[in-house]
Amino acid sequence: MWKEIEVLDGIKHRNLVSCAGYWIGENYGMILYKYMKNGSLQDILHEKYLLPPLSWSIRLNIAVEISHGLKYLHHDHTTLIVHRDIKPQIILLNYQMEPLISYFSTFLYRNLAEHSYSESYSWKKLSTYVVGTAGYIAPDVVDVAPQPYNVPFLNTNPVSDTQNDSYLHGETSKDQRMQC
Repeated sequence: MWKEIEVLDGIKHRNLVSCAGYWIGENYGMILYKYMKNGSLQDILHEKYLLPPLSWSIRLNIAVEISHGLKYLHHDHTTLIVHRDIKPQIILLNYQMEPLISYFSTFLYRNLAEHSYSESYSWKKLSTYVVGTAGYIAPDVVDVAPQPYNVPFLNTNPVSDTQNDSYLHGETSKDQRMQC
């Protein structure tokens, strides 16, 4: 949990949550984020709140802003941060329906001052087990480019209102294509 707090303290971007506070007890801890009036992207898309359906312009803005947040983590910050669990449940929406990426407990990072960005990273040396959520994990999971893979899948959620883990509930890929 300390690593997550350290990362949250060091990242400043309009599409990433910031740590408002934290508490660490003997057996567990909590991280406090600023209140997000509109809940998560999952809540909005799957009608947990009784709001009108999202307009196409809002859906597009959400997709673009998520990409800006990931670009910051991957390219614009002094530390390369790979989130490893991007999904609608962790995309929080503020009062203006702007998305903020949250939940950094599964991240990997590399200090770019110590390694050139063009260097081929061996994430397999850093992680030897699969991390993420079914339906959002890239097939090459622990390679340099898993997040660019899952961003298109995440971004299909605002467009199609379907969940990427629906195959767990018996739906086939043909069923999912027909719903789009």
